[in-house]
Amino acid sequence: MLSAQGKVDVAIETLKNGATDYFSKPVDFAKLEISIKNAIQTHDLTREVTRLREAVGKPVHFENIISDNGPCSKYSNLSRR
Repeated sequence: MLSAQGKVDVAIETLKNGATDYFSKPVDFAKLEISIKNAIQTHDLTREVTRLREAVGKPVHFENIISDNGPCSKYSNLSRR
């Protein structure tokens, strides 16, 4: 959120309503760039957590297991039969 007002109560209310950061004018572009990068990273991590949580709920199948370890491969092949 970019605002001409530098009031703390406005910043707090804005952040409570979902803004990821608050900047008053004049904007510091170095801080703005960092804030944008952090917001993108947070978004990406949130999507990854959601994907992983969905994957945890799915059953594991032996065809999804890859191994080049001899004994592990032997038992994995036996369990597929």
